[in-house]
Amino acid sequence: MSTPGTAGADAEPGRNARRRSRTRAALIGAAQQILIEGNGANVSIQAITERADVGLGSFYNHFPGRPELFAAAREDATARFRAWIDERIGEETDPVRRLTLNIRLTGRFAAAHPDVSRVLLSRLADPDVFSTAIAPGLHRDVLAVITAQGLDDDDPDVAVIAVSGAIEAVINAAVRQGPADLTRMADAIARNVLRMLGVAETDLTKVLAAPLPGA
Repeated sequence: MSTPGTAGADAEPGRNARRRSRTRAALIGAAQQILIEGNGANVSIQAITERADVGLGSFYNHFPGRPELFAAAREDATARFRAWIDERIGEETDPVRRLTLNIRLTGRFAAAHPDVSRVLLSRLADPDVFSTAIAPGLHRDVLAVITAQGLDDDDPDVAVIAVSGAIEAVINAAVRQGPADLTRMADAIARNVLRMLGVAETDLTKVLAAPLPGA
């Protein structure tokens, strides 16, 4: 039991933590908006804090400088994207269906969250970031599809690069395509990727006709 006068002191750490969390979220949100507008290279820290409506000194309680803030903004967008996709793919184990879901759901995510997709675009130039953050497990799934189809592929990394490019194209299209066009494009790309990997027409038609979970 708290003694008189200690209840407020006990609550203070929690209030401080919530305040810090709100400030950090406001800074990340401001940075993401700046990335969406394409102004990240020239913006000042003061402009960032003004947009976030936080004090200039508060910035340095969370980030050493602009690069760290923009990195956190991109990480936040990536985490939101992966959480949305992973929740819908769930425990699916069939490699053809997993790969198809990754591409088709990316189109639905980009259509529903175009601003987040614009933030993601700033990460796609780095192939290591793409494979580990944007589409983790992609290499495994592509190899599994190649094996399942009985293909003799001496250089499976080429297929991984091609599939990565397909997913990137879907995200990139969020900048200029409407939702209906974007979802059709994602489905068409998924079909072409499956063909490239040797999936039979009857099988790919069946997997593409399957309803998308939560989309």
